[in-house]
Amino acid sequence: MKIGKYPVKHTYKIPRMIADVFSIALLILIISGTVSFFRSYAALLAHINTFNGENTEILAQYFEQSIGWRFGLALIFPVLGAGVITAYIILVLKSHKFSGYNVTKLTAQKYYDLYSFCASLCKIPALLGIFDMMYIADQYLLGNKEISFFSVQVLCDILLIIIIIRFGIHRARSYEQAPEQAAEPVSDKVKIRAVKKEKSENKGTEE
Repeated sequence: MKIGKYPVKHTYKIPRMIADVFSIALLILIISGTVSFFRSYAALLAHINTFNGENTEILAQYFEQSIGWRFGLALIFPVLGAGVITAYIILVLKSHKFSGYNVTKLTAQKYYDLYSFCASLCKIPALLGIFDMMYIADQYLLGNKEISFFSVQVLCDILLIIIIIRFGIHRARSYEQAPEQAAEPVSDKVKIRAVKKEKSENKGTEE
């Protein structure tokens, strides 16, 4: 695994660990919500079938015939949640060029730690947005036609992801060294210091 052209280690610090644990909890919540939808749908069918009448029979037939695509739509949300976790794992384990940054051997590990932490943070609002959309869709599939598909929370989640990305970019810029410092090898610095020291000693001897 490399950042730029320098190898880095896969570190796992406490803030990132907390973000990952919270993300896993959100994924479990999404899966639990989907299971709850299945149970609520089955309870709705059972409740409809307890009534007598022609309209009730038509309604029950409508819900029974559409059970396939409704369950399929409900399953999209846990799949999306698992996809977010999978994408995060792939992104933090693969190498990145970071071509827009002045990555050096000394700062490569810092870039990786920052990148992996920001990627971990971005999972949280993404999963929260999926959970909110899942709730709206499940309510609609259960027959609540009055629910609105507009969600302020989803907009806030998108804004939070943008803020995290901007924070990461700003922080990464602070790791960049000045061009002249980055271009000057360490060995050259030692030689320059040695020459300066020798000149000062010679000057003192002459005096």
